[in-house]
Amino acid sequence: MKKLFRTFIALAVIGSIATLASCTKTCDEGYEGDKCDVKIISKYTGTYSASGTDNDGGTYTNWTVIVSESSTDVLTILINLQNAGITLNAKVAAEGGSYTIANQNISGFNYTGSGTLTSNAMTLTMTEVDGGGDAVIYNFTGTKQ
Repeated sequence: MKKLFRTFIALAVIGSIATLASCTKTCDEGYEGDKCDVKIISKYTGTYSASGTDNDGGTYTNWTVIVSESSTDVLTILINLQNAGITLNAKVAAEGGSYTIANQNISGFNYTGSGTLTSNAMTLTMTEVDGGGDAVIYNFTGTKQ
């Protein structure tokens, strides 16, 4: 009986350890890290040097793109295209890395787009539609400075 009780206790301890070891912490949306205290977007903020093209044959070099945190939401970033003088709101995916620009009207132009961010690089595909319905599609790539 004593041997059976010891076996039962040993199995219970091993089962408890296995259960605890398999637990993973789920962070609140927009956060990561061991203590869930690091904003996902914090690794993407900074200044990027970007170059690109558009579907009208235009080329763009040495554009300054500043990515910063928005105060509205932990997964919203601001993409400031310094050379164009516009700032777009973008929503970063919960797992990070990709973002989407929902339709925004700035000075009579509608902008939509998407892209990717890493800790040292960015891409941006953006459509600009003027009041007459003419669309220009821009494609940029950049590196973090």
